[in-house]
Amino acid sequence: MSTQLSALLTMTVLINTSCYNSRGEISPIDECSCSKDTLEQAFCSFSDDDIGNDQKLATIDSKTIEVGEKMQTRQAVEPYCIEDLTLGDEQENKRESYYHEGWSLSSIVEEYKNKNFSERFQKKIIIEKSRRVLGVYGNGVLLKEYGVSLGEQPAGDKEREGDRKTPEGEFYIAEKKKFTVYHNAFLLSYPNLENAKRGLASGLINRREYEAIETAINQCKIPPQNTGLGGDIEFHGGGGIKEGDWTWGCAALEDREVDELASFVEVGCTKDGTYKTKVIIRP
Repeated sequence: MSTQLSALLTMTVLINTSCYNSRGEISPIDECSCSKDTLEQAFCSFSDDDIGNDQKLATIDSKTIEVGEKMQTRQAVEPYCIEDLTLGDEQENKRESYYHEGWSLSSIVEEYKNKNFSERFQKKIIIEKSRRVLGVYGNGVLLKEYGVSLGEQPAGDKEREGDRKTPEGEFYIAEKKKFTVYHNAFLLSYPNLENAKRGLASGLINRREYEAIETAINQCKIPPQNTGLGGDIEFHGGGGIKEGDWTWGCAALEDREVDELASFVEVGCTKDGTYKTKVIIRP
């Protein structure tokens, strides 16, 4: 065994609470034959003839869950688990995840709620622009990720109408739209107060426009969409990450992915002003 593989085998992995038997049927976690917590144990369903160390290392180095996908297609003699590999503390928002490859978002949410009962289920969406990834979170736990396309000018925060940049910051879902040009869509509360303050200081908007934005945000309504700051920033369909960056500032997904999100996202705020679905867009 190589030194590199030996070192990697000491890393802890995160194990999901589902497994598959030789007939491809889902079995309870206590029936899994490889409920273990190291990378060495994560490969317990493979013999040396099935997959070599070099291939294991390539899978780990690519930081994907291809191993889990291969496990799903194999005819194991005993039930085997589907593991998510979490490699150290590389990304803060991925330290805890609850992701099942190939499952619909609604199925993942249902299983999470069944196994993690809580009176409150706090919903959050985080877009990492640099990774072109939209992550869906429940109570701070990563549930699922989708690839996204961004504005034609993806670098930097949106500043004005027509700059074709995807904004950064915190927003709520201001409106759900059906049957738009790009399938279904979710309008974000852009411009927010930070955008408005910056626009007022730079002269892009006047005091009256600033106050209109401030009032709308405080009341959790749709802020004015026709100021110098621009508007109509949405998550919508029409094509995800494989299409490249092509929008005028929105985040685009595949149509079927937008449909999955439709049952998760909620419009507006609670009575105490908490965003029902907080949206965070990071550089």
